[in-house]
Amino acid sequence: MTIFYRPIQPRDFRCLSLAVMSWYRHFGIKVGEHDSHILCSAAIQLFNDGRTDVEDLTAGLLEMFPVPDLLKINAPTSQSIH
Repeated sequence: MTIFYRPIQPRDFRCLSLAVMSWYRHFGIKVGEHDSHILCSAAIQLFNDGRTDVEDLTAGLLEMFPVPDLLKINAPTSQSIH
C-alpha cells in the first residue's frame, strides 16, 4: 500500500489519474488493472517526491517505465510465496 507523505487535494488525484492515463496513451495500450496498480503507486511516489503537475508526473512515469514490458517484471507468478 502506498501512502501520501504530503497533504493531498482533490485536484491532486486528478493530476495523478491524468498522468497515468497519459502514460497509457503514449504507448497506445489498453488500461489494465495490474499495470494501473503499479503506475498509480509509482505516480504517488513521484508526487511525494515533489512532482505535482500532470506533465512532470507523466515524464516521471515514462522515465520509470520507458517500455510497457517493464510493468510485467512485477507480475505475480505461480512460483510466488504468499
